[in-house]
Amino acid sequence: MRADRAGETRSGWSETGWRLVVATTLASTAVFALGVSQPPGTPAAVLVDSGALAVAAPLLAVAVCLRAARRVPAERYVWWAAAAAWICNLVGDLAHRLVLAGDADPPFPSVADAFWLASYPALFATPLLMVHARLARPRPGTWLDGLVGALGATAVAVAVLDPDVAAPGMSGLGVAVNLAYPVADVVLLALVGAVLAMIGHRADLVLSTVCLIVAVKFAGDLLLAREQAAGGYVPGGPLDLLWMVNASLTAAGAWLTRPRRRDPDLLEHRLRWRSLAIPLACAVGSLVVLGVQWGDGRTGPGEICALACLAAFLVRSTVTFAEGRALQEARRQAGTDDLTGLPNRRSLVRRLETDLATGRPTALLLLDLDGFKAVNDGLGHEAGDELLRRLAERLRAAVRPTDLVARLGGDEFVVVLDATDPDVAPECAERLAGVVSRPVTVAGVPVRVGVSIGLALASPGDATDPAALLRCADVAMYAAKGAGGGVRRYVADSLDHVPAPRLPSPFPAADADVAPS
Repeated sequence: MRADRAGETRSGWSETGWRLVVATTLASTAVFALGVSQPPGTPAAVLVDSGALAVAAPLLAVAVCLRAARRVPAERYVWWAAAAAWICNLVGDLAHRLVLAGDADPPFPSVADAFWLASYPALFATPLLMVHARLARPRPGTWLDGLVGALGATAVAVAVLDPDVAAPGMSGLGVAVNLAYPVADVVLLALVGAVLAMIGHRADLVLSTVCLIVAVKFAGDLLLAREQAAGGYVPGGPLDLLWMVNASLTAAGAWLTRPRRRDPDLLEHRLRWRSLAIPLACAVGSLVVLGVQWGDGRTGPGEICALACLAAFLVRSTVTFAEGRALQEARRQAGTDDLTGLPNRRSLVRRLETDLATGRPTALLLLDLDGFKAVNDGLGHEAGDELLRRLAERLRAAVRPTDLVARLGGDEFVVVLDATDPDVAPECAERLAGVVSRPVTVAGVPVRVGVSIGLALASPGDATDPAALLRCADVAMYAAKGAGGGVRRYVADSLDHVPAPRLPSPFPAADADVAPS
């Protein structure tokens, strides 16, 4: 940001100077609006009739667009395309004013129409380039959203399009050119609908301004086609006020644009209701079009687009459900241990955060197998993995459905007892020690392992920190391991201050509870 401002200062244009350019564009539009509403001869009306305002506002908009392209390199093609569109429109306006205005019967179509129509390819490119600049690697569902948005916008636009654009005596070429404006605007609306549906809730003020510009242009071209069909377009009238408004909106949008990173098209973003709102609105709009136009004995382009939009929306709904299941499965796998199928450390921490945040009494048992290395080295890793899976099944079957059995890694397991009474937790720990110590047959050989269990309790008055609770259980577990196995309980006034884990145990090898020294 500072570098951009420094570059503008060196080139002779300050931030204040560009603010003045945008303000001048807005002021030109305001004066134009005042002039078309006043009788001829007033200062504002004279300015409108001279064409100075109609030329100044687009020129200023072009300047701000070029400044935005330099300021935001990632979106430079967007603003170059917008500037090119305005230049074509401006040349068409000048041709109409300087060449055709003095003609009592100006030809239609004329050279001005050639430049006006030439602006549309640049306008078509603007929303497409904006998607490319703002959205990285769209997902298939995102492209379907774009298709739904494009078809829905087309259906609604065609429904309001007036097909009577032919004046008496107008040539076939004139009718085609007169119809080309609203048709091109329908295509432009379709592209903007696609962009809005693809970007969804991430649409910012700049993109919203672009959409407003397209809506105003669509309305203006509809009115222009009617004026041409009614006898011809006269510059400097109320219709030109719409072009002035668009020039001001373009300058404002280009001024508001800021450097930003491309948004990743994350699956969880596509499944939010805010992201689905625009495709849903397009589907509802298509239903309205069908309700209004269906049954008239013919199938028009609006009805065809509405039907296609609904079909695409149904496909998008199917994809949404599939993506939802995929996301659910991905989340499940992210929280599951691959070997045992038990919850992993991520799921354990999430459970502890929930329990401790609500002040629910919680008991945590940290189990470390004794003698597992001998089994793993003597019978092989496959036998060791099978032993871990069998013990995981035993532990899961030995606790209540509301309790959690998780694997931390290696030969360490954790059991979270839900709302456990302090006197019940040690009994449960002893029972789990007996469950683990029973013989297990792996690779055809009966083996037996021991277990060291560290018990830590969290009451509403203790620290609500999963890491602290795990450290407490870890200290108690190493005390039990130093005593040759069994169960040890960590006792402290607060869990906020606990010794660091993995230290040699300073506790006696007695069956008493473990307390910090």
